Amino acid sequence: MQVAGLRDPLTGLLYSEGQLYQDNKGFLLPRYSNSLYAPPTTTEVRRLSFFLQNSVEMKVRNSEDTTGTTPFKKVSLIDGLDFNTGYDFVKDSLRLDPLNVTFHTQVARKLGVTINGNFDFYQRDSLSRPIDKFLWQQKSFRLARLATANASLSYQFNPAQGNRKSTIRRDVAP
Repeated sequence: MQVAGLRDPLTGLLYSEGQLYQDNKGFLLPRYSNSLYAPPTTTEVRRLSFFLQNSVEMKVRNSEDTTGTTPFKKVSLIDGLDFNTGYDFVKDSLRLDPLNVTFHTQVARKLGVTINGNFDFYQRDSLSRPIDKFLWQQKSFRLARLATANASLSYQFNPAQGNRKSTIRRDVAP
């Protein structure tokens, strides 16, 4: 069955009824509307996102330096300490997104430690559903509640790590 008057802008062919769908405002849209060259959406988006990435390093005296050219070397203490949240101005309630925190570091260049946590800012009712009141608006002051936490460890089993030798043979090296 043909839908009267609606043609594909690329090929000029008429859309059939199975190729169209109706969005929540009653507009008929092509089935490829979510592709790379899609028509504009009909929903309003007003959003502010916040993302902060940190790394912490320390300078230590280089005990291997005898010439004085590199008296200090950098040592990484925290490879990543990241904070991420957002605020949606269009929503009618629960506009503030949870705060996502990620911590990543390496211990002795072999052991990787990653810790993730999500912190919620809203109070909950007796059925554990979020309500549109912040935690700091209750009797006992709390800024956020830990909603989820995750920790992972990774270890690198590579015996050659740290003992890297030159790949150039001695008889060829100057």
